[in-house]
Amino acid sequence: MVVQMRAEPSSLGLCRMQPTFNKVNGNINPINPIKMLKLIQQLIFGFRFKRAVKKADRFHHITHRKYMVLVINKHLEVLSKQEVKKFLKNGIFRKGTTLADIEQKALYVTL
Repeated sequence: MVVQMRAEPSSLGLCRMQPTFNKVNGNINPINPIKMLKLIQQLIFGFRFKRAVKKADRFHHITHRKYMVLVINKHLEVLSKQEVKKFLKNGIFRKGTTLADIEQKALYVTL
């Protein structure tokens, strides 16, 4: 099975955050809470993305359809190509959006 990955490594990377060392008085500066929040958000997104990829692969293995992992309303959704075609036909997506556009913007596509 051939797989395309479209997610950027920076958004999925699990960077280690270490406290900075203050050379003047030898104290360790506390970690910035905003950076910690972003790290936690990246970890959660990574877990959800892995789960969505597994779900897409499982569905592809069962039905032999092409599945895509898309971000819709800030949630990861696993949709088949046929479902996306139905959504386009019924006007769920914006007018002028094509299947190729959606497939290009997908984070993960099974083949």
